[in-house]
Amino acid sequence: MKLVRLALPLILWMTLGPVTAQRLDSEPVPIQGQIVLDSRGIFSLGASDPETLAARTALVQARLNRVLADYPGDLIVTTRQLAAGWVLLINDQQIVTITAQDTKRHNTSAQALGAEWATSLKNILQDQAALNEQRKFNILPETVVLKSYGYGRTNRLVTADAFKIVTTGQVSFRNQIFTATTDPIPREVYLRSAEGDWMVYELLSNPDPSKKPTAP
Repeated sequence: MKLVRLALPLILWMTLGPVTAQRLDSEPVPIQGQIVLDSRGIFSLGASDPETLAARTALVQARLNRVLADYPGDLIVTTRQLAAGWVLLINDQQIVTITAQDTKRHNTSAQALGAEWATSLKNILQDQAALNEQRKFNILPETVVLKSYGYGRTNRLVTADAFKIVTTGQVSFRNQIFTATTDPIPREVYLRSAEGDWMVYELLSNPDPSKKPTAP
């Protein structure tokens, strides 16, 4: 059992090097609804319930990660009012639409909140080290870890209405991990893409079903 759980971190450590060794296991979501650049919080979203908040956070984070990967040069942050409401953009790519739940959480108007988030994002984008870290690990990585178990990307996508997808409450390489089962060691987990679908990751090693996982 120990070999199953330790083999993947060892392989990843050899591949990625000691700089990232501290991130070779999943971690609890630090702040519900928070969008991050590496480990720095940018802004926090609102939602009607925790599950919706987790799924929305995963989508906004994926959009941010995709823009950072697609635009290695200058990043221009703006806000704009559209039919759906105020939106935050980077290089004219929409990152998030400000909702009534967002304004309720922060007790302000959509326009003011958009301006506040834009300022926060601009400031944090000046942190080149954090920006480089974010670009390195966050675009649907080849492998994620959930409580010491490794999962490999399959390039299969599922839609949110295919079955009930729920958050595990864990992040790996800054990506929120989701599942569709109460099994503590699911055979599949899901990361959200910038388009809104869910990328399927499969368990890399099959643990002995007769043994229960150890407590995190």
